[in-house]
Amino acid sequence: MDEEMVREIAGVKRQIADLSDRLEKNSRQIMAYLARLTGEVSDIRRTMATKSELTAVRDEMNDRFDGMARQYDNLTYRAAVQKSRTDDHEKRLKKLEARH
Repeated sequence: MDEEMVREIAGVKRQIADLSDRLEKNSRQIMAYLARLTGEVSDIRRTMATKSELTAVRDEMNDRFDGMARQYDNLTYRAAVQKSRTDDHEKRLKKLEARH
């Protein structure tokens, strides 16, 4: 082998070593990033509500709203009955006042 060929091979070896070092550095960065993302995904999974939990909350809220709607209906009915009674009392009072 002549000297030029030896220098060429040495240059290629240096380039390969440089590329290997850069790949090693990049792979460490990627692995660190992946580890951080894995931790974040674990946190998300740990704190995330499941479909069944959300369904239970929704059902509970619907039950409460239904209860409030029934109370409103009852109060509206009672108010209507009370108004009817008040109207009846007013009519009776007017009749009594007219007699006296």
